[in-house]
Amino acid sequence: FTLRDLKANYYPYWENANALIDSSYREGKAHILFETSVHKGVSDGSTFWEAVSLTPNFANHEWLAFYTDPSARAVFDYKAQCRLVSLYVGSESNSQSERVETKEVEDGYDIITDSLGKIVSTTIRYRTETKTITTYHSTRSANGAIVLDLLDEHTGKVIYSEAIQGEYQFDESSETFAPSSPTYWGMIHRVAGDVEFELRAHLKRGLLKQ
Repeated sequence: FTLRDLKANYYPYWENANALIDSSYREGKAHILFETSVHKGVSDGSTFWEAVSLTPNFANHEWLAFYTDPSARAVFDYKAQCRLVSLYVGSESNSQSERVETKEVEDGYDIITDSLGKIVSTTIRYRTETKTITTYHSTRSANGAIVLDLLDEHTGKVIYSEAIQGEYQFDESSETFAPSSPTYWGMIHRVAGDVEFELRAHLKRGLLKQ
């Protein structure tokens, strides 16, 4: 940042400025290898990790680059070991309830006349309408947790460790149709998306403080 500031504001024609900026960027950028695993006894872990988008710009930060292929570089600066330790998807729960609504609606007129047949008064007549309304309700929940261990590859020490949880709760009601919750696999994808969001924040926190 200092080199960029010097070039932009003080020495725009400074000799070798671009080369120095490129060199400092390459030297200052941290390269992190992702390692994912599934704790024994946890089902469908491969589907979970496939739903987490582990891309090079995972943390969306210019000084951090992520990899999933250990052969992508000869040396990495850090290793992010991510272990799925729990994954639960509940069954869909469906229910319905009924309520009765009543309202008064116009139903013609009551007309009163005198002995000569002249209208003396006109009164709106009402009748009561009753309607039964059915409300359909569907719920489904899922949650999962991973453990993140961030290792410094130069020292072999764990520099950051955290348990990260994710969840998704489907809850929908309708008076016109019976809602349908996401499929089992769809619920896993939503939990994975929540974990991915939290993982991104924790990786930034653990790496940018170094």
